[in-house]
Amino acid sequence: MVTTAIICEFNPFHNGHKYLMDTARRVTQADFVIAIMSGNFVQRGEPAIIDKWARTKACLKAGADLVVELPCFASFAPANLYAYYGVRTAHDLGIVDYLAFGSETGRTAEDLQNLADKLDGRDDIFTTNLKENLDTGKSYASCVASALGFTPGANDILGIEYIRALRKLDSSIIPFSIERISGEKISSAADIRSAIKENKDISNFLPKEICHIPAEEIRKGRGPVFIENFEQAIMMSLRSKTHEEIAMLPYVSEGLEYAIYKNACSSTSLDSFLQAVTCARYTKSRIRRICLASMLGIKRDDLQHTPGYIKVLGLRKSAGKLLNILQENSKVPIGTSTAKMAEYDKHLTNISRRITDVYTLGYPNPSCRIGDLELTHSAVFE
Repeated sequence: MVTTAIICEFNPFHNGHKYLMDTARRVTQADFVIAIMSGNFVQRGEPAIIDKWARTKACLKAGADLVVELPCFASFAPANLYAYYGVRTAHDLGIVDYLAFGSETGRTAEDLQNLADKLDGRDDIFTTNLKENLDTGKSYASCVASALGFTPGANDILGIEYIRALRKLDSSIIPFSIERISGEKISSAADIRSAIKENKDISNFLPKEICHIPAEEIRKGRGPVFIENFEQAIMMSLRSKTHEEIAMLPYVSEGLEYAIYKNACSSTSLDSFLQAVTCARYTKSRIRRICLASMLGIKRDDLQHTPGYIKVLGLRKSAGKLLNILQENSKVPIGTSTAKMAEYDKHLTNISRRITDVYTLGYPNPSCRIGDLELTHSAVFE
């Protein structure tokens, strides 16, 4: 039996994702494809445009056999933490043979392993150049790009971090990169989200079998969800904190708490706040992550938490035996019920409940904004 995992957001699922999944299955000759998917908040420091259950349904209809949730506190973390917890989930599943991921530049896994060597301090010249660039006060990502001599794409960066995480865990999983494609019916998830915001037709960019899912969520008022939906909650959470409390948030360092406090008080909108705090050293994605951590009650220690279970979001009915295989081989408990998983990791359960309860407040339709969905919403079976 061959199993291939894909760490993903599918925000929303589109034709490029379908190509990635189908190619991963074909090239690795996988019997099963498992998606390790972000929950209701995603890596750029934003809410998912539709919730994790709708995205799970789309993923299963498009060909995945199983969808499990990437630990919720890491889903909107920087690339290194996001990758580590995604890879750790794949490793803990106990049956994953390959980890497939996209590459904007078409770099092979071997190429990315060489770049990972550099970031792991195995290239003295690169290490020196990186330190010199960091001393200029620019962001870490831009300094890495300068030291490498080219700007890697977001998926390339994640690929490097996946490889570093596999090494850290001493995992036997084999990394496998797939070059991203372009074409008339291929568009980035970011562009599709922008089109949704402008009420434009996105059907050409989605697989036909799942085209109705985002439209249905929007019709019912469970989407689209944007960070602006949480503007008042974010500004309230920042304004209600002292300098010292802001300093204790994840990703805050080097006196950034003073700029956050000052601008949270003087800014009249979330957008103006983000514009005021963002600079060459602190990217907008980093500031958004701080905003989400403040609103969601995520602490620095949470980012070091070892998840005590793996939450199943959905399963393809024809792959029913896969869950039995996982329950026998997984290094940690795995299941569909958050309530039942609480006995293995109450801390993770509490964070998951809080994050989902806040996310639903961003639904456009007030009647959909009920709480405790983490405990009452069933897994998706297709």
